[in-house]
Amino acid sequence: MAVTQPPATIGPDGDGRVDGSRRLVRLPAKTAAVLVALAASALIGYGLGRHTSSDHVLVGQAYHSSTQGTVKVGGWAYGFFIGPNVMDWYDAHGGSHSGGIPPCLQHPGESWIRFGYSTAVGPEGQSSWRVVDWVQCWHHP
Repeated sequence: MAVTQPPATIGPDGDGRVDGSRRLVRLPAKTAAVLVALAASALIGYGLGRHTSSDHVLVGQAYHSSTQGTVKVGGWAYGFFIGPNVMDWYDAHGGSHSGGIPPCLQHPGESWIRFGYSTAVGPEGQSSWRVVDWVQCWHHP
């Protein structure tokens, strides 16, 4: 004797739901994959932008020793360390370098630089200081 399933109960809308629950809408696999990829790229972009990009780019004359430099622009003094593996910098052709020392900062003195900085946020959520993210040797504007 064969066991048979009881007939499905048809709900009031004729859709096979008995308990009044909402029907799930199925997305095509390609649409779901695109949505997931967009969400992932948005999160990655936000993370990279939040932690590695400079909010502002300025040009100023830097006074520097063999280990640190200072540039004053617009009432702010920006300090930065100089060393073989301390800072990212760009060459005259726009090529990026992680580590090393930009040519204009290899000997103590004064040099015009273009630099990017980000605003650091303190523990109370207020802007506290500015951090130099990268440097590029620059000709006098």
